[in-house]
Amino acid sequence: MYAERDIRRPGAETDDDTFIALTHANGVRSHLYVSATTAQLGPRFRVLGSQAGYVKYGLDPQEAALREGLRPGPQWGAEPESLWGRLGSGESPLTGGGRPVPTVPGDYPAYYAARGGGPDRHRPQPRDRPGGGRDPRRTGSCPTLRPRQGDGDPLMHHPQITPKFAPEITPSVEELEAQERRLVFRHFTYDDAWALGTLLVELARERQAPVAIDIHRAGQQLFHAALPGSTPDNDAWIDRKRRVVERYGASSYLVGARFRAKGTTFEDSARLDPDTYAAHGGSFPIHVENAGVIGTVTVSGLPQLQDHRMVVEALEQFLGE
Repeated sequence: MYAERDIRRPGAETDDDTFIALTHANGVRSHLYVSATTAQLGPRFRVLGSQAGYVKYGLDPQEAALREGLRPGPQWGAEPESLWGRLGSGESPLTGGGRPVPTVPGDYPAYYAARGGGPDRHRPQPRDRPGGGRDPRRTGSCPTLRPRQGDGDPLMHHPQITPKFAPEITPSVEELEAQERRLVFRHFTYDDAWALGTLLVELARERQAPVAIDIHRAGQQLFHAALPGSTPDNDAWIDRKRRVVERYGASSYLVGARFRAKGTTFEDSARLDPDTYAAHGGSFPIHVENAGVIGTVTVSGLPQLQDHRMVVEALEQFLGE
């Protein structure tokens, strides 16, 4: 075995780049690369033989599904044909070389069932991670799954947050874009900010949701509330999600979904500091007729899809949708 490691970012406490070369007993060699600072993504898997090669881009879809608050069910772990790896020789897969090979669906539940649930199966689901950024203790690990306990299972969603959508349904990019075209204000005053913020507080209290709520307009904070169970870390997440809306002019969930639709992630491809920007659901643009996006309304504390849904539900009620 041979390994290289390097820290490139000033003040970083964990490795930014790691390379490991393994020589197996049968003579096969494996090269493993990990980088937090690369400017361009390479293939996730690349297997080369004397007759053909196999190249595969993109992450396991289970990871994105779990981040969005979904539960294992039909088609869990399945991947669209556009993301399948390609097997062949000669022409590069990037220009259409080789033939597509269906990806075998991943199955985290079966993995943990075989392990008896895993040593940390009782750990609660992480919501917005403390301090923003990635938890180095979970680098390279699989998400922890627990047996389903009905609609109250904290693995995938809060027991009370079920407005208008089934928990298993993830909105498409088109549906998210339609929400933003529909949820437009005629004006947005200080009184509007107070009324909208108060409505969100009422919704959160009804569901005992441990969230923080924030409304900004033109760089000024017009409303902020923290409910029982929330922490100062939620304010850091609010700031990171809000900056995504201010930069892209779209909800933080929609921005992340657009990257995922391209077979990548915001973190891997946006080339923005992840300690400053987070394309996690929960921040929505305040769009005023004939003025455009003038502010944001943000919720943090639940899994990202539920943060997004709570904001959308409040906007629909406020605007009479």
